[in-house]
Amino acid sequence: SRLADRHDEVGTVRGRGLLWAVEFTDPETGEPFFDPWVDTDSDADNPVETVIEEAQDRGVLVGGGRPATQVVLSPPLCIDEADVEEAVEALDAAIEATTFD
Repeated sequence: SRLADRHDEVGTVRGRGLLWAVEFTDPETGEPFFDPWVDTDSDADNPVETVIEEAQDRGVLVGGGRPATQVVLSPPLCIDEADVEEAVEALDAAIEATTFD
């Protein structure tokens, strides 16, 4: 996928039809940046939350996945190709604006 090619932090992009998930992993280890089952510290930074907020700031609503290491895209059935392109560009910019540590 274009997102995985552009961003080392994107581990996998998977889906079918109009339901897709983008998982974020550490490029060096392949492990999730934030695992809510392990990182129980309420102050732990989850960059996926920032990606969601940044996408929303760009006019695209994405959901947090379960586990919280991914975002889920599920657009309305009336979406067209131009809308899909706009959403992917917004998500691309949201990933670019996020700091992954």
